[in-house]
Amino acid sequence: MPIILNFNRAITHKAAIERAIQIRTSRRVTGAWYWDGDKTLYFRPRTYWPQYTRVTFDARFNGVQGAPGVYGTRNLTQSFEIGPSLIVVASTRAHYMHVYYKRRLYGTWPISTGRPGDDTPNGTYVTIDKGNPVNMVGPGYNLEVPWSVRFTWSGDYVHDAYWSVGVQGVTNVSHGCVNTSPAHAQEYYQLAVPGDPVTVTGSPKAGTWGDGWTVWFLSWKRLLAGSALHQAVLAGPGGSSLVSPAAVPAAPAGVPLSEPRAHNSWVS
Repeated sequence: MPIILNFNRAITHKAAIERAIQIRTSRRVTGAWYWDGDKTLYFRPRTYWPQYTRVTFDARFNGVQGAPGVYGTRNLTQSFEIGPSLIVVASTRAHYMHVYYKRRLYGTWPISTGRPGDDTPNGTYVTIDKGNPVNMVGPGYNLEVPWSVRFTWSGDYVHDAYWSVGVQGVTNVSHGCVNTSPAHAQEYYQLAVPGDPVTVTGSPKAGTWGDGWTVWFLSWKRLLAGSALHQAVLAGPGGSSLVSPAAVPAAPAGVPLSEPRAHNSWVS
């Protein structure tokens, strides 16, 4: 889950905003700021947050000029804690999803994803919310679906599909969701909180920016390009500093999927 700031006025002095923010983390984290337009600012780590990390966010905005004639009127502080790592990697071609929990492979579960024309979109998302059940309405159906964990605003879920168990692991028959068995759906649901990464691969359909929290669509290079300062943020127990990306060590090979990291617990 990224840190997300939504401003009520368009920001043109973006570098000043980035400089006014400090992030303290109990474990060392490398990340970057990213502007999505002029009113939304994300902080995203380079790889997933290390599990069980404590994070404090301090924005010293009082008196900072965000645009000509527009100044911050107060400071913002918030603390939260990263939960245990829970990561899904779902292959629309192999018809299986790998579930990683606490950085270990937890299960390889048969699934059925979107049928041709209703393909589940590729991309790395983070879960939004969940419900048991969720009322799902579409062409020819109106169902109360148990154990449903949502990862796009448009309505893609990982959920119980007791009606498709016979083809899970074999073919794709859903309207776009990731179908799994009742037992597996319940198991995942009981572990999941908003912010858990869900990666969909192998689909002919590309994911849509903004359909969910999609900042993990961005490569590290593109994330840095979205900062006004084009600098990396190094955070630790003593606070954060802005550094040249050239000074940041290369990420380990295979990160984040071969060494699953973590998500943060829900922060309103």
